[in-house]
Amino acid sequence: MKRIYLVMLLLSFCVLGAKAQAQSSERTVTEGSVWRINYYKIKPGKADDHAKWLREYRMRILDGQKQAGLIMNYVFFNKPVIDGADDWDVMEAVEYKNYADALDYSADRSKKNEDVSLKVFGTVENRKKVWAELRDASRDLITSQIVREMVIKPMN
Repeated sequence: MKRIYLVMLLLSFCVLGAKAQAQSSERTVTEGSVWRINYYKIKPGKADDHAKWLREYRMRILDGQKQAGLIMNYVFFNKPVIDGADDWDVMEAVEYKNYADALDYSADRSKKNEDVSLKVFGTVENRKKVWAELRDASRDLITSQIVREMVIKPMN
């Protein structure tokens, strides 16, 4: 009988400890926005084409998506020191309010994205042409990841 009480007491401590740890995490970290991070390797001799793609088309698309409420923000980073043949040169980070927005491929959201795209490119044919000549010809996608921002509350 003593063993049963001892086991119950230990289980109670484990449950209370787990609950306290979960509450502690909730008090120190708030889930932030969701980011899609794309890492690209610029093809040799194509840096100018990629810069043209970013400046003339990609930024206008992202600004249009931001204006339409599809994304919250975006940023680009470059990595001047390469750590190997398969390393990335340019990173694009697009911020969404939550996972639902980042992963939503609904008809409504697709329509809004298509409207933004057609404002930038004019026609579907022109979009395919620009993608082939500038976007796809100037870079390779190394990896794409979705991450969630952690907003850590400061100590009081």
